Amino acid sequence: MINSHLEPIPNAGAERHFLPKMPRKPHSAEECRRATIASVIAEVRPSCVWDLDGTCMSYREVYQPIKWIPCELGAGDSAGTPNWPRASKPDLIIALGVLHRLRITRNFSLSRIAQSLENLAHWILIEFVPKEDSTVRALLRGRPESFEDYYLPNFYGAFRRQFEIVRSLGIPGTPRSIYLFKKRTGMVAGSL
Repeated sequence: MINSHLEPIPNAGAERHFLPKMPRKPHSAEECRRATIASVIAEVRPSCVWDLDGTCMSYREVYQPIKWIPCELGAGDSAGTPNWPRASKPDLIIALGVLHRLRITRNFSLSRIAQSLENLAHWILIEFVPKEDSTVRALLRGRPESFEDYYLPNFYGAFRRQFEIVRSLGIPGTPRSIYLFKKRTGMVAGSL
């Protein structure tokens, strides 16, 4: 169920994209995350969920009989791909508070992250934490790399090759946003 409100997505080029966004009813960041997860679970109806950060484990009791798997991210391989867990294949991956760590701490490219997630699930709920956020500023402090590619338009560009954006939501009181992506069907890998 897509909300009729539209939110512009910044784009480095002349093209401008408008995305459906979720209503901004929750008042705190945690209420927003809980409401978003509840909405996505109701819409997607997954039988198996991977929680890539393990921070959503308190929800597993609420959403029984869904198989809810907490995942610790491995270091990655020599090809620059994250090592995902070898657990049941998920219908939905929840990656809140993960993308910025994979990009900045582990140095995986945004496109590599998107490509590897594409092979895992049809639905991805992912949080984009911009450079303005205090957590990202702390990760970047004292690092010689500037991660010039780590901006919302580049995130969107990397993920739109494999996924379509179903919804987006700004998290109240933060510069963060959450995106629900659905894997594109009928596409050749790497095509737009």
